[in-house]
Amino acid sequence: RIRHGVALPLPWRSRTFKSKINYYISNNRRVRIAGISSAFMLTLLAIATLAPLANKTQYTEAATGTAQSSTITISDLVSASMNLAVDSNAGTFTTTDTGPSGASTTTAGTRGSFNVTTNNVSGYYLTISASDDTGALVNADDANTSTNSIASITSNMTASTFNSSAYNGKWGYKPSKYMTSTDASSVVDNTSTSTGVYLPAPTTTVTMLDKTTTANSSTANSYTIDLAARLQYTQTSGTYTKTFILTATGNPVTYSITYSDNTGDSTVANLPARQYNDEGTSSTSITLTSSTPTRTGYTFSKWCLGTVSNNGTTCTGTQYSAGGSFGIDQTTENTTTLYAVWTPNVYTLTLTNTNATTTGSTAARVTYNSSTVYGGTSGTSGITNPSRSYNFTTFSNAYNNASGAIVSSTANKTYTYGFDGWYTASSGGTRIITSAGALAASTSYTNSSSAWTSTSSPTLYAHWN
Repeated sequence: RIRHGVALPLPWRSRTFKSKINYYISNNRRVRIAGISSAFMLTLLAIATLAPLANKTQYTEAATGTAQSSTITISDLVSASMNLAVDSNAGTFTTTDTGPSGASTTTAGTRGSFNVTTNNVSGYYLTISASDDTGALVNADDANTSTNSIASITSNMTASTFNSSAYNGKWGYKPSKYMTSTDASSVVDNTSTSTGVYLPAPTTTVTMLDKTTTANSSTANSYTIDLAARLQYTQTSGTYTKTFILTATGNPVTYSITYSDNTGDSTVANLPARQYNDEGTSSTSITLTSSTPTRTGYTFSKWCLGTVSNNGTTCTGTQYSAGGSFGIDQTTENTTTLYAVWTPNVYTLTLTNTNATTTGSTAARVTYNSSTVYGGTSGTSGITNPSRSYNFTTFSNAYNNASGAIVSSTANKTYTYGFDGWYTASSGGTRIITSAGALAASTSYTNSSSAWTSTSSPTLYAHWN
């Protein structure tokens, strides 16, 4: 907002008005006071936003997680004016409202009026304040303010009460609404002529006029302000002025974030508790909890605002880090669920090339809940099998048992063993990886679909046949 040419913090929306009373004294000492006027000088202020204002769709579920400021507008105020004439030595009460019956009451002038709109989903609160705490209308034509001012009433009172000589030289204002506490349920409809009350002049301590609970961007809320004064002929003539400030501020926006996992995996644990603020926040972002869930065979990756698939490893939507920033949209209900996104763990198996003539892969990688085997500690290719062979040169003293003749043979021939896969022990054990480089099904490390379901990284041994 801007006041007296000085930029003040947003998102408050303020409008100023000046109460002005002009006096002159006629020859017969009858005071005619022309034009108690409230020139509510309002200037439409631009709002600072953290996201484009083009998207104003109202939601009741699933906040976008994108920072979005709301806007508040106070319309130009229709001028209020009063013409007063003191027609009794006892004093005269005059108001822009319909005053109480009585010969000493004059009703003259036009009340002030203005509208407020906002797309803040929680509504706004409206206040009135002043630049000083005197509460007095000061005579701008006379520096002696101690004797040339109109004092404020000091308590709430109806027009009937105000219409008493005890309140000569006093003034007050009657807003169409005011509040008795900071709670929205305390808003008082103050439009009644007979029971409506005039309030003491605003000071630097704000007076709550209204508090709404919903957006009203399409239908403005209308307000009026009536002025009243009870004056006697001894009042010094002059121009009396005082500036006040009307301010509309967006209410804090509540939010509720549920952390969930929809994989159906019973090993998921330590899901964070719901994060919420029923009192609301005026910020356009919050910090997500830094706590993370756990799941057997997986590492938590991100939170997903959207849908997750592929056993919780794929997010279709927007991802947020634990402890990261999450946008609050002040124009929507911020009630949503974030789903855990998981990264399956990778386990490295040590391959022992027992009795191999030519060494194959010395390590293999398997991914939790996957049946694919990769070679080494990186890369995407499969494993390489070892080989085992021997060379035959000649027989030594080999005889045919029947004839006693030397058995003929082919010298320097190579014989090769068949590779039977990788086992849990150098002798015996259970085959875990077949000779084709695939995981065997239904072992202590795999399920019936040959997917790796262990959190261990065993050492495996080459077997031959």
